[in-house]
Amino acid sequence: MKHRRPNQLRGAVAVIAMSLLATACIDKRITVRFDSQSVGNPINPVNIGSSGEFTEIAVVSTNGGEIIGAPGISGNGSAADFPDHSTGPTAPRAVLRITNTGNLGLLNPGTRDFWFSADVNLDTTNATAGSNDNGNNVMQRGLFNETSQFKIQIDNGNPSCRLKGTVDDVFLGASSITPGEVYRIRCERIGTTVRLRVWPVNTDGSLGAAITDNTKTVDIGPLVFDRSIPLSVGGKLSNDGTIDPATDQFNGTIDNATLRIDFPEFDNPS
Repeated sequence: MKHRRPNQLRGAVAVIAMSLLATACIDKRITVRFDSQSVGNPINPVNIGSSGEFTEIAVVSTNGGEIIGAPGISGNGSAADFPDHSTGPTAPRAVLRITNTGNLGLLNPGTRDFWFSADVNLDTTNATAGSNDNGNNVMQRGLFNETSQFKIQIDNGNPSCRLKGTVDDVFLGASSITPGEVYRIRCERIGTTVRLRVWPVNTDGSLGAAITDNTKTVDIGPLVFDRSIPLSVGGKLSNDGTIDPATDQFNGTIDNATLRIDFPEFDNPS
């Protein structure tokens, strides 16, 4: 049996330690912005978060659906304009799909604190009750009946957040928002506290006073997903990454879609 010399052992331990440290210190931030997009043309979404090299973003569409670059609020680049509301059987649909490309599971909160957020501006016509386009999904991972889910949606003009873990689930609602105005919607889980906040976004990009600040204390347990399940922005995706028949297509613009795990910065909503 060959024995390692002390300096060889120290070197091996150092390499392992540095590898573990690098993995532990990865800032699991995903932030999708559209600042370099050409207004009026199909977008090319970019994750400007530090997880960019470990994730992939694509536009998934049916029936010719497109996501078009639109003017953002003053001084904040461009936003993504999703397809107009339509209930027809061949209505154009388009959703952003974000997936892991490595084996780090950067979309998986597990037991960790996390928040997810987006700036939204609803079209005036954005839902028809009882139709195949009766809601506006903002961000979602996991489907309703599965083991885990986190989701921001807008139904009947009211934002809401649902978190489901392996132990329990929680739903938080918000005051109604006005189409044509920009709002930031943010849902977070820290410990056993789940919180939903909604702010109007001023024309200079600053936030006004929150119109909703809703919290509940509940232990939902870990959120656990298969690594292949996508994170969607602007609509609902099936687990295989295709557009779900019940699309809940977002009608309006979305910007600054963010998921942040392990580095929560809960007191700073900017």
